[in-house]
Amino acid sequence: MKAYMGFEKDYFNEIAVLIFAHSVKEAKVLGWNNCDFCDNFINYRVTQIKNQSWIFKEMIKDTPHVIDNPKSCEECMMWGVSEIGADGLCEGCRELNEPTQTTD
Repeated sequence: MKAYMGFEKDYFNEIAVLIFAHSVKEAKVLGWNNCDFCDNFINYRVTQIKNQSWIFKEMIKDTPHVIDNPKSCEECMMWGVSEIGADGLCEGCRELNEPTQTTD
């Protein structure tokens, strides 16, 4: 099984679903048919999420399915860019929130 992101072409930073499927064709059909907000999409797209093995921790079952609301960063609300840690933050937001160290 592979991981995919289903999204509206012009709003991929705002609205996207996580899809687990065997092929891009299956992912596109699954995403379209199982997404509550996809009815409003005109330019619906699906792309495979590569080199992000941690995303499979989100997989609920071993059959193709859609996750409308994957675990997202509490700061930037993004998912799929980097793993969300126990603190609820992605790697980028965690780095931004770390205090800067100064040398004397």
